[in-house]
Amino acid sequence: MAAAAAAAGGEQTPKKMIMVGDMHVGKTSLILRYTENTFGSGSVEDFKPKTVTVGKKTHLLHVWDTAGQELFGTITSSVYRKAKGIAYIYDVTREETFRNLKQWMDEVNRNYNEVQTNNFVIVANKCDLPAQVSPEEGQKFADQYKVPFIQASAKSGNGVEAIFTTLVKGLDTVKEDDGPQRLRGSSGTPNNKQKKTGGCVIL
Repeated sequence: MAAAAAAAGGEQTPKKMIMVGDMHVGKTSLILRYTENTFGSGSVEDFKPKTVTVGKKTHLLHVWDTAGQELFGTITSSVYRKAKGIAYIYDVTREETFRNLKQWMDEVNRNYNEVQTNNFVIVANKCDLPAQVSPEEGQKFADQYKVPFIQASAKSGNGVEAIFTTLVKGLDTVKEDDGPQRLRGSSGTPNNKQKKTGGCVIL
């Protein structure tokens, strides 16, 4: 995988991306949809690799799953260590998972000595289903932190690519020697040219 990245003239150092959020919000499903284009079966053992080219740069991503560590304070600091991008996931059909986003952000801030990025995105997953949380609520919350907001569906695949494309573009603001940073928002901005497909906003 690293050799493929090198052959493409890109970077060989893996970039750690972490998916965090409540149980059953679809973290594993999003990872499998992105890395293997599958849904409904499979598991992630720590992380899944994927080589991706955005613009003229090729990156080797290690997309980490935190399934099984959904209680606040149970994710080990080693998972956060040297993270270059974090996706905060909630399930639009369960309002409590949206309300808990702030606690997940606080969790990351408590581990700021391990986190080396301010490259974040907020993801409203399962947007193919009837929602308890409106897109406007999600966007308003993301705007408070100046973080990109993306609606996605691991089932249909809508919006999934946009999650990681946004995080990869945010890598330009993350240097290898960056020190730990608290959540201050991302310098990336959501694409204003959006279209809706099956209830999802596709960037």
